[in-house]
Amino acid sequence: MISNVETLEMEIQQNKRCLNWCPSWSWQYRLSKKAMNKTLDISELLEKINKFGQPGQVGYHAPSTLPTIEFLCFKEFVVSESSKIAFHQIIEALQDDKISMIGLWGMGGVGKTTLAREVGNQAEKLNLFNKVMITTVSQKPNFEVIQDQNAQFIDFDMKNERGRRSVQDLWLRLKKEQRILIILDNIWTNINLKEKIGIPTGEDHKGCKVLLTTRRNKYVLLWIIKRWYNWVV
Repeated sequence: MISNVETLEMEIQQNKRCLNWCPSWSWQYRLSKKAMNKTLDISELLEKINKFGQPGQVGYHAPSTLPTIEFLCFKEFVVSESSKIAFHQIIEALQDDKISMIGLWGMGGVGKTTLAREVGNQAEKLNLFNKVMITTVSQKPNFEVIQDQNAQFIDFDMKNERGRRSVQDLWLRLKKEQRILIILDNIWTNINLKEKIGIPTGEDHKGCKVLLTTRRNKYVLLWIIKRWYNWVV
């Protein structure tokens, strides 16, 4: 078992990076499956040690559950315990015309923001969208700031001679973008995306897709997706 783990570690070091020090997602996908299998083997071995013990040795506790990232998308429901697998699933979902909203849930520190940004970069490289924008929502969101940030990505000024433009104005302007990906990072609570941020999705704008990330609770994402579904049916 130890030799197998050492072999896996050597493979990690030898194949760690690709061009420009960007993670090789196809390789990491295969390697993550190997690592998961080794983790299960080690867990089973440690359980046996705990149960029966070994002469002259102190029993070990089985490793606690690793932090996971779960991937949710409307009209298809997928759960993944690997960010590498989730990356490929999200890219596939972004190319699916039937999917307009995607949710990414996981504990703090598991790499949701990094993954979301890498998805955005890859989506641009693949020319899936004309515009890709990412905005941090946070625990106490300032919706005017979020609106302003989204507006800047499309060169739209939320201010005019009469003062501040409405959310409806931003919604109408976003509808003019042919293909757009909006990433809303670090959502903490239920948000009406149309009324609070001015995001058109679904039948309102089939070229607009939304990627949501949260550490709080996967049901926050499900509520937002359900609320969006109620808008368009």
